[in-house]
Amino acid sequence: MFFAMTFRSVVSTLVSRGLAAGAGLVLLGSGAALGQLRLPAVFSDHAMIQADKPVEVWGWATPSKVVSVTFRPKEGKGHQSWVKTAANGRWRAQLPAMKAGTAAELEVHTHDETPIIIKDMLAGEVWLCSGQSNMSYLLTTKGRKPNESTGPEILEEAQKNATDAQGALR
Repeated sequence: MFFAMTFRSVVSTLVSRGLAAGAGLVLLGSGAALGQLRLPAVFSDHAMIQADKPVEVWGWATPSKVVSVTFRPKEGKGHQSWVKTAANGRWRAQLPAMKAGTAAELEVHTHDETPIIIKDMLAGEVWLCSGQSNMSYLLTTKGRKPNESTGPEILEEAQKNATDAQGALR
């Protein structure tokens, strides 16, 4: 939405100032980038998808193009879905629920573009966590009761653990 508003305002400003040729160049130059088949960064090699729930796959392509989304498990039956890209270049496909432990490859393509292949996807439990810097400490705390208050010594210990980890997963 932000990009569309900004883009529209740039073209509007160029036209209002009598620079229609400049507006045309902006429009022509943006077509290839906006119409190119692409996926958001959450779909990448070694990704995890939620098991036992329908899988939403989305992205962008040239408006009115048909996009094919294929989920090919290493074992068992694969799933394929076809969707038509909307006027704004967005598309969204839904694949059926996958069993936990299903390893697969995801392929997305149109009839005339190079396919995008995501390798080594796995269906399993996906947990998204968010919180303050002491969140990881609470997951690894031993010897404290769940309802015990968080005092300054706990915060200090959490900060030390976070600093020692230097961004590494534990």
